[in-house]
Amino acid sequence: MNPLLRTLLVPSLLLLGTAGVVLFAKNRDESRVRAASASDKSLAPSQEKLLELAFKAASALPENPHAKTRGRLQADVVDACFALDVPRRALACTEKISDWRRGLGYADFACYSASHGLSEEVPHYLELAQKIAEQGEPLITQAWQKGRILVGIAKTHVWLGDVNAAAALENGLEHAEMGKVDAVRALRADPAAFDAQVSALKHVLESGDLDLCKNAFETCAQLFNRYYDEPEKRAKVEEAVAACSPKLPVEVRIGAGIEMAGFAIEHKDSRKALELIDSVHALLDGVTWLPENYIPLAARLAALRFRAGAKEEGRLELQHALTRYEQERARIVDIYRAGALRPLAEAYAAMGEREAALAAYKRVVEEGVANPNSRPRAEDLVATCLSLARGAVEPDEELSARLEKVCGELKAPW
Repeated sequence: MNPLLRTLLVPSLLLLGTAGVVLFAKNRDESRVRAASASDKSLAPSQEKLLELAFKAASALPENPHAKTRGRLQADVVDACFALDVPRRALACTEKISDWRRGLGYADFACYSASHGLSEEVPHYLELAQKIAEQGEPLITQAWQKGRILVGIAKTHVWLGDVNAAAALENGLEHAEMGKVDAVRALRADPAAFDAQVSALKHVLESGDLDLCKNAFETCAQLFNRYYDEPEKRAKVEEAVAACSPKLPVEVRIGAGIEMAGFAIEHKDSRKALELIDSVHALLDGVTWLPENYIPLAARLAALRFRAGAKEEGRLELQHALTRYEQERARIVDIYRAGALRPLAEAYAAMGEREAALAAYKRVVEEGVANPNSRPRAEDLVATCLSLARGAVEPDEELSARLEKVCGELKAPW
């Protein structure tokens, strides 16, 4: 473990130990009561079809030479399945992944089950994930891949209350993976550990270490959400975030602000949400961006502002983002155009403007097929299908037919 992290986080881990035993016993008893395995919630038929199409498109890529892209896109579908509370579908997709991400999928299924109090199948899938993490090649070719799987296993142990097992797995992780388990600890820790957690996070954020700070920001966001109804604790988290090193890339700070604003909206605190959105917008406007990087952020902020109650201002900001896309489209390389436009479609959907959202999604699809090679076409098609499914946006007949056609046309050249 990085010396800075070891010095700062070990006291927090010690504080968590007693609480961990209690939580483990509590979860064990709850699992006896529920004694169930994870099951899928009902989705709209259109969402099921979109998930199927996304996985079909991801799996269309040939293993040679696109094994990495194929596995990454398949894993994107798995992530979306977990987000939509269809873990059995996620597991079915995981079984079809041929690289190291199959182990990650098993770990994520175990973590999902544990986090929902459904521990019946957890040991089995932890064992499968551990075996893949340990077996090395051909599935594991780099240390960070093993580290990703071990992080998923460690998160599961934290949900189960076994903090010692989690800490043992974290020893020796690659630098970029350090601190990723702390976001779950933030949700599970005894409140008595709060000050130690915030103090450790503040020191990490002041260090300016990019990888560690990314993970620390996520932990801060989870603490911000957990203690939202305790203003003094929430303020301490905000102070830690505000004290971050000026060396950090602005997009990292923007990401943290966007997540915290979303939590404020969930807590029906429009004032705080708008305050955070304004702060993030100031960061956004203080930097010169490529259009494909600026437009998605502006669209997300517009949607957040709308959700926070400033509906007309949100609509106006979204229109400005669309105008900028129109003005600067020619400057955007063709393989990035769909990615720049897709968040605009998502924002229209979030604002309840279905027709505008569908029109934007149709344009996203066409931007995604501008490149003659099927690999970028598949990447954009998967992203668009998952965006529609996550947002519960039902495609009309025209859009459905077009998505199917694009998928059916994925072939050489790749």
